[in-house]
Amino acid sequence: MQTVFDRISFRPTVNLSNPTIANISFTLYAVLGVNEKTQILTTFLWLRLYWHHQFLVWDADDCGGVTKISLPVKELWVPDIIVYEFVDDDVSQLCPYVYVNHTGHIRWDRMLRLVSACNLEIFSFPFDVQNCSFTFGSYMHTSN
Repeated sequence: MQTVFDRISFRPTVNLSNPTIANISFTLYAVLGVNEKTQILTTFLWLRLYWHHQFLVWDADDCGGVTKISLPVKELWVPDIIVYEFVDDDVSQLCPYVYVNHTGHIRWDRMLRLVSACNLEIFSFPFDVQNCSFTFGSYMHTSN
């Protein structure tokens, strides 16, 4: 494992021309606040990230049938996924562990308090509908 931990700065792929695909899902757990004057929306999300780590693969039969382990997130490369509408410091609690499957697939569950910019049109309040978008992306690795 130490060899994998030592490569924390590098995207976990054998061939760097192959992309590392990060899958994202989230549940909007709560709307904590709306500030119509500053056009700010505060929400609480349960965020789940999945990706494949090509260097964390093992044969479960050779390891006593162990198919899943937990590892400290601070020791591994993780996708640098951000929400582009974020307008405040991230004060969310960080889940310290990821779940690693013997196939190299990783799941990281995060709680995210998201303070975001949102174009609120409240002219017909309370008979209106609001649409606020969350744009997830990487600030270092692009689709190119």
